[in-house]
Amino acid sequence: MILLAIASALPFLARTPGGVERVDLSPFVRLEVITADTLFTGTGLTFDYSVQGLRMVSDYGADTLCWVADGPAAALASAMASGASSVVERRTLAVLACTESYVGGVIAVNSSRDARSISRYRAYRTWLLSGVPLDLDAVVQRDSLFECTLRTAIGVPMGRDLDSWLWRRGYWLDPQSFLLLPSSEGGMILELGLPSWQGIDSLLVVDLDLGDLHTAAAAMLD
Repeated sequence: MILLAIASALPFLARTPGGVERVDLSPFVRLEVITADTLFTGTGLTFDYSVQGLRMVSDYGADTLCWVADGPAAALASAMASGASSVVERRTLAVLACTESYVGGVIAVNSSRDARSISRYRAYRTWLLSGVPLDLDAVVQRDSLFECTLRTAIGVPMGRDLDSWLWRRGYWLDPQSFLLLPSSEGGMILELGLPSWQGIDSLLVVDLDLGDLHTAAAAMLD
């Protein structure tokens, strides 16, 4: 019922690179970012944690689709087991794109442990509207064609190893960091967001035409 109500409003694409926290898919259905947080002090640990996720809301009720990381209780248990004395962490989400089958967004992680400097991480994420997270292997074959297309798009010299070339420039290929975007020609764009491994809030964005690759997208998203 929900998908029938929102079909005419899709696809949605955010107008700003920072994304949005709410998408009104129809007068009766909306997709919104939700937050769970906790502040705990005791047993030698100060724990300040916040995590966001997605919820679909309609006249028929509300369904939580996904969270970008563990909830507060699981994250607190992990922090206690780590031996840290203080943890401050924010895991946020903003919606960038939505279709009848999936939703994609940008996540940001800002964290500090034991009063050290803040580490920052930024990446893309895509989920089926059932809440199942997707990785690259679910939508595209990471074969020689994929690697050749990616190498050409980012200018990797002939004979250089792709992963090493990226790593030396501060980035890595996160298999979950991508978006699926409609193109102006009616096809689909695979937009890779290669995160930094250096603790900085940056992405190397690469657009690949999904039609030029061997894909599994049709099977996954039908």
